[in-house]
Amino acid sequence: MVVKKEFPEWYGDRLKEAAKLSADKSSEDAIAKHLVEQLVSLRRKNADLALAASTTKLKVVANAFLGNLKALASKSTDACYSFISQGETSPAVIEMMRSSEQNAAIQAQVAAIFEAIADGRKSPTTHSAPVKTDYDALADQLTKLGWSQTDLQLFADSRALAKAPPEKVCHMVQDWFTAHISIPDGEVQERLLVETLRPVVAG
Repeated sequence: MVVKKEFPEWYGDRLKEAAKLSADKSSEDAIAKHLVEQLVSLRRKNADLALAASTTKLKVVANAFLGNLKALASKSTDACYSFISQGETSPAVIEMMRSSEQNAAIQAQVAAIFEAIADGRKSPTTHSAPVKTDYDALADQLTKLGWSQTDLQLFADSRALAKAPPEKVCHMVQDWFTAHISIPDGEVQERLLVETLRPVVAG
């Protein structure tokens, strides 16, 4: 497991905490929630390293995030939406992480992010910020997916998006990542991915 390899001391401490919580008769749900919260904290602390990973690693993170969204959406709109709004600590995600039959997608996302952290730590890459023409290229891809100008404006307005129906939000976020992954120009894709993945690794 990449987390154990990259952060052995952290991993060992979490095993001790889990054992203590279990000895104190904490529920499995409470133990899982604690461990996920600690994992999220570790991810956030190392977000800058993840964003300094190679473009190849960033694409793996984007694909893994999209795969996780799709897996959650196939379970229920609520599961997908709660992940978008609450991240890994949402009850639906914690429940899935505890199930060996359902946790493949979320585990793949966690692994992809920590592999990016390892890559950014070992050989950091400096990425340029996106420019207006990059967003034009992204808008072209979203239009191909059926987005209207109204959809583009909605997605750009965080307050309005927060009031949109959960099913629409879930669908739009999947489209957003699909569009990024579909951009044919590698340099454009790189600049956009760093910006779009920032809330994924730091949020």
